[in-house]
Amino acid sequence: MCITIEPGCYIVWSVVEETAEGNGPWAAYLNMDNLKRFKHFGGVRIESDVIVKKDNCEDMCHVPRTIEEIEEWMKKDDKKE
Repeated sequence: MCITIEPGCYIVWSVVEETAEGNGPWAAYLNMDNLKRFKHFGGVRIESDVIVKKDNCEDMCHVPRTIEEIEEWMKKDDKKE
């Protein structure tokens, strides 16, 4: 069986602002000074496709995941590897 795993983090600024104004249950937990840095970020999704086998699974997506791996990849001239 093949499945896709799609963890993501999306920032919907209108919801953040409404919540920060005390109109949501999470207002006390928001640090607006920190969140403002991400106002125009939007979000990110890190997708993987995996083959599920009887005793294990195989990740078919061989891409950089850690900060260090991504920074190393970004330094390369030819990113098609």
